[in-house]
Amino acid sequence: MQRRSFLPMMVAALAVKSTPAGAHGPQYTPAEAEWMMRQYAVDGMKCCAPYDFFVLQDPEWRMNNGHYEIRYNNEWHRVPAGRMMRHNPQDPTPFPGITLLFRNNGVPPTIYCFFPPPLM
Repeated sequence: MQRRSFLPMMVAALAVKSTPAGAHGPQYTPAEAEWMMRQYAVDGMKCCAPYDFFVLQDPEWRMNNGHYEIRYNNEWHRVPAGRMMRHNPQDPTPFPGITLLFRNNGVPPTIYCFFPPPLM
């Protein structure tokens, strides 16, 4: 009898664990997620989806010898020049003044788009 009651719980746990992140994840509003889906890098690459989106703190990015770098897995990775996000004044960021990054979790990571805060 206990085996029977354990099986549905196991199936439910696996279903929750394997559910992919959606475009309207709990940490972003639908408007923020839609903005993310509209973004492109200057080389034309789509920035990807909200589950590839990260907000970086100052210690996680830097300018080094004229190019941007991000810190991931305790290593610095150069942001390719073409992966800077396009600036569209008609579609302003809902995250003003914040450093934004779209990347995957590979080693090294694939950087889809990088958007540093405006320089003061």
